[in-house]
Amino acid sequence: MRVDAEEPSIDMITLTRSNRALLSCIILFLLLTSCAQATSGVMSTPAIGETASIGEGYGSPSAPPTDTSQPVHPTSTPTTPTPTLSPTATIPASPTPSWIGPDDFPEGVNPLTGLEVSDPSRLDRRPVMIKVSNYPAFLRPHSGLSYADIVWEYYIGVGMTRFLALYYGQDASKVGPVRSGRLIDPQLVMMYGGLLGLVGADKYVWGVIEDAIPGRYVTERPPTCPALCRESVEQSVFANTAEFTEYVRRIGIDDQRPSLPGMIFDPSPADGGAAADRLWIYISYYDQIAWEYDQGSGVYVRFQESAQVDGTVELAPMTDRLTDEQLAFDNIVILFTWHDEIKPELIDMDLINAEGRRALIMRDGWLYEATYSAVSSSSPLRFFDQNGNPFSLKPGTTWFEIMGLGSSLEELDSGSWKMRFYP
Repeated sequence: MRVDAEEPSIDMITLTRSNRALLSCIILFLLLTSCAQATSGVMSTPAIGETASIGEGYGSPSAPPTDTSQPVHPTSTPTTPTPTLSPTATIPASPTPSWIGPDDFPEGVNPLTGLEVSDPSRLDRRPVMIKVSNYPAFLRPHSGLSYADIVWEYYIGVGMTRFLALYYGQDASKVGPVRSGRLIDPQLVMMYGGLLGLVGADKYVWGVIEDAIPGRYVTERPPTCPALCRESVEQSVFANTAEFTEYVRRIGIDDQRPSLPGMIFDPSPADGGAAADRLWIYISYYDQIAWEYDQGSGVYVRFQESAQVDGTVELAPMTDRLTDEQLAFDNIVILFTWHDEIKPELIDMDLINAEGRRALIMRDGWLYEATYSAVSSSSPLRFFDQNGNPFSLKPGTTWFEIMGLGSSLEELDSGSWKMRFYP
């Protein structure tokens, strides 16, 4: 038999049945091993950064994108903050509800602050609502604003704002300087069943006041001191709110206690707010405002522009000459509404609405989107969250900033906001 010198190939070998079975097993084993390795490569956990990117700056790729359609808490702050409450606000023990309002308030509790008053008989009257100047600036510091339950600040034209201060749960011995009325004043007086103190008004405004609140306003003439008194030193008028109440009773003006439903108060802030340690409001170059949250006292303190000799302005603490302390309020509420300039320094606006208009509410270091409504001319304001549920203010005082529908809001830094007034 001749033997080939070449090594025979597999196909040249005649395999026995057992050899063929052995070879099949080997091939099957190799195929299974290869499939297992391939499957293992697909299911293995990828390294960070190998999954599809969701955008730079959003954190790890496995994290969901941040919803930027609404303000969010900074990541260093818990979602549910521990509120810093003022000494007068206490949280009732569970299971007693912590909130009160909007319709039934306990005896002796002021429905405009949610706080118990020292003298419940003081609530058996109409609220005293005094016009207070913010310009000219040389008349500052103001007097008596820190004793007000509510203050409204609104645009009066030519880059300036003015105040209407409401006194109900407590009185102030000196409020002012008292200034002239504006078109929004009789509307607010009607809504809160109050009495208006002012020094005069434009002829057109006087007509509106007399039609809306006939007999429910007091000026310095004829002489009404000690309710409204002119001081010769400053040639300015100041009001004494307790004497104001006595004066209207003495001359027979209706001083019957009004029903004041609408506001809800809760010492605990709601979830869902954005951090708000500071709000800078730019009305004009020479009318700039800031509210800063004081963690220790749990209130917002007020700053106002102060013109310098070189023409620049600085924000300085706004104080009350009665106390020599900086103004401080528990709630800052921004109300948006239309502004109609009839002529310079005569601006019309309207807060009456049933559908709900935009509001921003600051309390306990948080800023909330909300809405406000007042269904009739004699209805106080009510507040609702974005789901239409009643929104609770912090028990205490409230400062309202009335802004134009075109006003803008931006977050300058975490917890620091700027609002620019536009009608």
